[in-house]
Amino acid sequence: MSLLEIDRSDDRPARIVLRRCGRANLRANPGSADAEFHLLKHLANRGFPVPRPLVHDPSCAAPWLLLDYRDGEPLWHPDEGHALAMAGFLAGLHGIVPGGALSFVPRQTMPGAPASTRLDLPADLDWPPGAPGTRRLLHGDFWTGNVLWSDGGLAAVIDWEDSMIGDPLADLAIARSNLVWTHGIGACRAFTAHYRNAMGLDPHRLWLWDIHAAVTMAPHAGDYAADWQELGRRDVSETMILERLQDLVDGNVMP
Repeated sequence: MSLLEIDRSDDRPARIVLRRCGRANLRANPGSADAEFHLLKHLANRGFPVPRPLVHDPSCAAPWLLLDYRDGEPLWHPDEGHALAMAGFLAGLHGIVPGGALSFVPRQTMPGAPASTRLDLPADLDWPPGAPGTRRLLHGDFWTGNVLWSDGGLAAVIDWEDSMIGDPLADLAIARSNLVWTHGIGACRAFTAHYRNAMGLDPHRLWLWDIHAAVTMAPHAGDYAADWQELGRRDVSETMILERLQDLVDGNVMP
């Protein structure tokens, strides 16, 4: 992703963002650039705070798209109020009933049973989570680093290359596996309660998705801790992240 500044005839610089699709995304979905372009257009037209797509080329060897620039940045010292704003956004996104207008968005495939050498999993793990009652539009990677803030408000949600149609509790669990250590257990519970009040949820199925999200994140805990400490979060350590993820696995972060 690159920021481009363009000089205009009125001497007012225009900022746009160039996004190139990575190899992993193209392997998963060769039409990734086209899907992201049309999805962002759909969401922007519905009033969601996302970058508005301008133009794209899905046919070249390295597909790309140009987006308008949204002024804002992630918060590395967020609080409960930010968690509630994120919950409101996610509930609004999951309120979209996917129909023909979103037929180009990939469908979620059920992951295999989780396995971990870093977290203690329940001996009687009941996997898979069960068929969702509804299938919704998912962001696919909804976490603190993909949420931009400006003047205390949520300015934009970015990075939609992992979007899919699937179980909304999978999206919720990804967010919780990040919030539980970036924002804290209390804020994670408040986030979940706010979402539950808007959308409802099945605690057992959410717990199973929590386990999958936690197991997926645990092997990278040391890398995450190093990155966040460089950003000024000296309280974030590999041990702390693993302890918070274990809280998810143990079911201790339900509202």
